[in-house]
Amino acid sequence: SDAIFLQILKRLRHFVRNDRLYFGRRNGLCFGRRNGLCFGRRNGLCFGRRVLIGNRLRWISAVLALCLIASAQAALSLDHILNQVKLTQASTTLAFTQTRHLHFLDHPIESKGSLRFKKPDTLIQNTVSPTPRQLIINKDTLSLHTPGQAPRTVKLKNYPTVWAFITTFRALLNGNSAFFKRYFHVNVTGTSNTWQVHLTPKPKVNLRFKQLTLQGQGATLKQIRLDYANGDSLIQRYGKSAS
Repeated sequence: SDAIFLQILKRLRHFVRNDRLYFGRRNGLCFGRRNGLCFGRRNGLCFGRRVLIGNRLRWISAVLALCLIASAQAALSLDHILNQVKLTQASTTLAFTQTRHLHFLDHPIESKGSLRFKKPDTLIQNTVSPTPRQLIINKDTLSLHTPGQAPRTVKLKNYPTVWAFITTFRALLNGNSAFFKRYFHVNVTGTSNTWQVHLTPKPKVNLRFKQLTLQGQGATLKQIRLDYANGDSLIQRYGKSAS
C-alpha cells in the first residue's frame, strides 16, 4: 500500500545521507545533486555528468524489493482469509459439485446439488443427482433423508472425517479461527485474490485423513479438497445457487 511504501522510503533516508531520493519539480527521480536519474520535460531518460550507480544503490533497491514482498506476504494469514470469507448475513445457499476418487474404482463418483448454511451451525445438503437425498446437520447431529426410506440420525462425533469436513465448512463461514488452530497445522499460500489454506491434522487429533485444502478467490470459497493417506480424495466445488 502507499502507506507502507512511504514508511520504507523514510527508513531509507537513514542510509542515504549524501544521495537524496526525491521527486523534483519536473517529476524527476534523482539521486544526489549532480548525479541525477531524471525524466525531463520531454520524457527523456537522462544521466548527469557524474552518474554512479554503485553497490549502495543496488543494495537500496534490493532492500526495497524485499520489504515490499515481505509486507505483502505478512498481510496474507488465516485471520485475513476468514475476515474475507466469513458470512455477514444469516444464511447462504451454494451450488455444489462433489467428486470422489476411490482407489478401488476405475471412475470417480460424482454428485450435484445445493448447500444451505444457516448461522451458526445448521447445514442442509440437498443432492439432486445421481440419487436424490437430503442431509441435515444441526450442531452435532446428522440426519439422512432418502425418498422411500425411513430417516436415519447419527452423531457426527462417531464419524471423525465427516465431522472434520462439515465443521471446517461451518468454521470458515463463521470466521472461527480457534477451531483451525486447535485441530490443524495451518499453512496459507497464494494471494488475497487467489488463496489456499492447507490444513494438516495435529498428531494428537484423531482425524483419519492426510490433509484438507480450502481454495478461494477473494471473499468466495471455491473448493474444499479432502485427501486420504491411501490416495483417495473427495472434492467439493462451489458456485452460485440457481435458486
